[in-house]
Amino acid sequence: GPGTQDGVMELVGLLGRELTERGAQVRTKFRIELITEETGMLAVGKNPEHDFRIEASLLFDDGVTLVLRDNGQNYDVTEENKDLTSMQEYAADRIIGSHKEKKYMLTSGYNRTVFRF
Repeated sequence: GPGTQDGVMELVGLLGRELTERGAQVRTKFRIELITEETGMLAVGKNPEHDFRIEASLLFDDGVTLVLRDNGQNYDVTEENKDLTSMQEYAADRIIGSHKEKKYMLTSGYNRTVFRF
C-alpha cells in the first residue's frame, strides 16, 4: 500500500509520469521525485504501523506545487536545526533543506508539506 517503501516508489513513479506528460522541466521533475522519495521514505521509517498513509498532489500554474500529506507522527521536514538521529534523516534534511520555497502545516492530525517549484 501507499504506506510502504514500495508504495512510496510507486508514488514517485506516478508523479514522474504526470510531470513528463505535462511537459515539466527535467530538473523540476527530478527535484519533485527526489523530495517525494526522501520525505516518503523518512515518513515510512517513522511510522511502522499498518494504517499509515501518504499521498501527493501536484498543482500546475506558472510553476508546479507539490503537496505531500501523511497521517503519521508529527514531523516537520522543513524545520531547521532539528535533531537528526539517522543517516536517512540527514539525507532528507540536506535535500529538503536546499529547497527554498516550502512550508509545513499540521492540519487535523496530518503532516502537510507544500513545495513550490
